[in-house]
Amino acid sequence: MEIVAANIQEVLGGNLSKFVENHLKSGQLKFDEINDLYERQFNRLSTSEQQVIYWLAINYKPASDAELREDIISWETKQELLQSLSSLKRRSLIKTTELGYTVLPVIREYIIARLIDEVCQEIKTAQIQLFNNYCLCKATAKDYIRETQIRLILQPLLERLLQELGGKINVENKLQQIISNWQKEFPQAPGYLGGNILNILYHLKTDLSNYDFSYLTICQAYLQGVKLHEVNFTNSNLSKSIFSEPLGSIICVAISYDKKLWAAGDADKNIYIWRVADGQFITNCLGHTNWVRSLVFHPQKPILVSSSNDCTIKLWNINTGECLATLEGHTGHIWSIALSPDGNTLASASNDGTVRLWDINSHQCLHVLPEHRYWVIAVAFNPQGTILASASVDQTVKLWNVQSGERLTTWNRDYKVRSIAFSPDGETLATGGDDNLVWLIDIQTGECLKTFSGHNGRVWSVVFTPDNQILASGSTDQTVKLWDIETGELLLTLPEKNRRIRAITFSSDGKTLISGSDDQSVRLWDIPQGEPLKTINGYTQRVWSVTFSPDGKTLVSGSDDCTIRLWNIETGNSQILGRHTKRVQSVAFHPQGTKIASGGNDGQIRLWDIATGKCSILSERHGDWIWLVAFYGEGTKLISAGDDGCIKLWDMNTNSCLQTFKDYPHWMWWVAVSPDSQNLAIASDGKLLQTWNIETGKLTDIGEHQDKLRQVAWSSNGKIIASASDDLTVKLWNANTGECLHTLGEYTKQIRAMEFSPDSNLIATGGDDCTIKIWDVSSGELWQSLTGHENSIRSVAFSSDGSMLASGSEDETIKLWNTQTGNCIKTLKAKRLYEGMNITGATGLTEGQKETLLTLGAII
Repeated sequence: MEIVAANIQEVLGGNLSKFVENHLKSGQLKFDEINDLYERQFNRLSTSEQQVIYWLAINYKPASDAELREDIISWETKQELLQSLSSLKRRSLIKTTELGYTVLPVIREYIIARLIDEVCQEIKTAQIQLFNNYCLCKATAKDYIRETQIRLILQPLLERLLQELGGKINVENKLQQIISNWQKEFPQAPGYLGGNILNILYHLKTDLSNYDFSYLTICQAYLQGVKLHEVNFTNSNLSKSIFSEPLGSIICVAISYDKKLWAAGDADKNIYIWRVADGQFITNCLGHTNWVRSLVFHPQKPILVSSSNDCTIKLWNINTGECLATLEGHTGHIWSIALSPDGNTLASASNDGTVRLWDINSHQCLHVLPEHRYWVIAVAFNPQGTILASASVDQTVKLWNVQSGERLTTWNRDYKVRSIAFSPDGETLATGGDDNLVWLIDIQTGECLKTFSGHNGRVWSVVFTPDNQILASGSTDQTVKLWDIETGELLLTLPEKNRRIRAITFSSDGKTLISGSDDQSVRLWDIPQGEPLKTINGYTQRVWSVTFSPDGKTLVSGSDDCTIRLWNIETGNSQILGRHTKRVQSVAFHPQGTKIASGGNDGQIRLWDIATGKCSILSERHGDWIWLVAFYGEGTKLISAGDDGCIKLWDMNTNSCLQTFKDYPHWMWWVAVSPDSQNLAIASDGKLLQTWNIETGKLTDIGEHQDKLRQVAWSSNGKIIASASDDLTVKLWNANTGECLHTLGEYTKQIRAMEFSPDSNLIATGGDDCTIKIWDVSSGELWQSLTGHENSIRSVAFSSDGSMLASGSEDETIKLWNTQTGNCIKTLKAKRLYEGMNITGATGLTEGQKETLLTLGAII
C-alpha cells in the first residue's frame, strides 16, 4: 500500500478518486497490474537508483552504505549513493533498519525476477551489461545468504538457460564465447562477469579442466572443493574469490578478543588465521612437528599461543605468522593451554601427567603441578586468574592456587573428563566427557548443580557465553547444543551433519560461535539467528586405505577427498569408482574381484560393482566413523567396525545385518577376522589383546601390552595374531596358546598399519615414523626397512602372490614396493584439487593464499 500511495502521489498528483475510478472499480488490483505498477516505478528510477535497488535485492539482508559502495562498480553510482538511497526510501521501495538498508520483500521478488530475465537475454545475445555489473552469488556472503542466492537467483537462471539454449553443451559454449570476447575487448575490466560464469559452470557440473580465464576479473567466485586442473588464471584478478585450503582434521579453534581474527589448529601440524569479516585467509603459522592441540589469543597483544603433540608451546605473531618463542619442558603431548585474564600467566596440560604454569613474558616455568596419575587433557583459569582447574584421564578434576601452585581440592568423577570451563562469575565449573553429559559443578562445594543431557556421543568441548546465560557443548554426535544455564533447558541444537565437533568457542560478545571438526572444516555460527555464517572446508588427499585386487592388476584406495579410486598397477593411471560424502577410511576387494566395499566417515557402507560402477548402500549405518570393512567367509559375509563402538556382521547375499556387537568394555581401534571366520581379534584401549568368538560371544585373553593396542592382524594360516601397541612394540602371539612368540621393537613412533603376507611368512608395519618395516615371522628378524614416504603411513597391503607391497600415506601418495629387494617400483599420486592451475601474475591474493594454492597444486 505504501508503494501504491507513493505512486498515486507521484503519477496522479495525489488524486485518490482517479485511482479508485481507474483501478479499484472492480474491487481489487489484478496481479499483472501490480507487476505493471512495479515496472513503471522501476523505469522511473535513475540509473544509479536502479543499480542500488538491484544490489539491495541481491544481498537479501540489510546492507550499510559502506557495504553497498563495496559492491557497486560504477564510480558515478557510488558518488550518488546517499542521494539514491534517500530517493528510494521516499518512494517506499526500501526501508532502513538497525543493520542498514533493505528492499521490501515484494519488491525484491520483482527485482530478482527482472534480473534473471535480463541476464538470461544478455547471455543469449552475448550483449553483456547487468551480467558484469551484479554478482549473482557472493562467495564472501554469509553461508545462509549465499545458499539463498544460489536457490533463488543462480539455479532459476541456470534452468532458464538450459531450456532456452537447448541443453548443457550449448550453455557451456555460449559462456565460453562470452569469456573469449571479454578477454579480447575488456581484458582485466572490473566487474563480476568472470566470477558469475565460474559459479554457473560449477553448478552446471562442467568439467573445468583447461578452461582459460586469463586476463579476467574473477570476483566472488566460490571455488571451495572445485577441481580446477590446468585452469589458466594468468594475470587475472582473483579478489574476493574463495578457494579450498589444505586443512587437516581440526583439533582446536580460537577467536581474538576484538573479534577480528579467528584461528584453527589441525592434525597436519598447521595453524591457520582468517579474517572474521569476510573469511579471507591471512596467514599460517608453521613450526610444530605434530598435531596442534590447543590455541589461545593473547587478550592485549598481537600474539597467538599454541600447544602440540610435539611437546612444545609456541608464541606467534598473528600478523606475520612468525614464531616469537618456544617453551619446552613437557615430555608428553600438550593437550590444552589457557591464558590468565591479565595475559601474564600460561597454563599447560600434558600427557606426562603434569600441569605447568609459565610466565608468558619471560617464558620461564613458574610451577610444575605433578599430582595427576595419568594424562592431563584440559586446563582453565577462573575469571579472577587466582584458581586453575585441570582435568585428567585419571577421572579427576583438580583445583590449584595459581600463586603458590598448591592443590586446593580434588573431585573424583566416574568418567574421563575431556573439557572444562569456568563460568564468567567464577562460581561454577562446566565439564564434558565420555559419559555424554555436561555437568555444572559448584566451585565451593564440588556438588553437581545441574546436568545437561541430550548428547549421544562424548563431549569434547564446553564453553560459556560472556553474559553467563548460555552454555554450549560440542560432541562427537555431530551437534553443538546451547543450554539455558538457569533452567537447564536445551535452547538450540546447531546441526553439524557428518562433523564430529572437536572444539568450540564464543566471541567476546557471545553472538558468534566457532566450531572445529574432524572432517577438516571450521564453521562460524550466528547465534541469534542460529545460522552458519562462514564455513572453511579443508581439502587434502591423504590415503587411508589400500588393497590389491585378487589378480594383482588393480589397486583400490580410499582417501580424504571422499573418493574410491581404482589404480592400474602397470600404467599408474587411476579412475574414480565413486564417492562418499566424507573421508573414506577403509576399502576391500571381494575375493572374486567383482565388488568393492567401502566405509566412510559418513557412517555408510557402500558396495560397488566394478564392471558397471553401480553402488548399493547397506541399509543400517554406523553412528560414527567407519574404520574397517572386510570380506570374509569366501566373500559371503562382510564385517564393519567404527567409532560408534559397534562391530557389524553382514550377509552379502541379502545385504542385511546379521549381528551387531556393541558391548565391548573398551574403546576399539581395530579388529581382524580369523581365516576360519570363527573369531575376531580386538585391539583396544584396554592394553589386553582379546579374541571374540562370533557364535558364542566368548572373550578370550591372548596377551598384554604396556599401553593401548592400535592394530591387530591375523595370519592367513590362522596360527599367529600380531598386535601393535602405543608401547611402540609389535608382538606375535600363538593364536591357540597365547604364547608370545616374538616382540618386534625398533619403533620410535606410533604404529598405524599392519598386515601379514599371503604365505604368513612376513609381516609389514607402517606408522608415524614414515617407514615400512617388513619382518620375518619365524625368526622375528627385520627383513626390510622401506623409506620414502614423507608423512604417516596409514595402510599397507600385500599383493596376492606376496611379491609386491602397497603403502598408503598421509603424504597423499601410494608407493609400490618389491618385497624381495625393498626397491620402490612406483609412486602413485592423484591430481590435487588445483593441479596445474596457473596463477602467474594473478592479483587479489595474499601471500598466504598463494602459498595455500601452491600447496594444492597451483603453479606460478
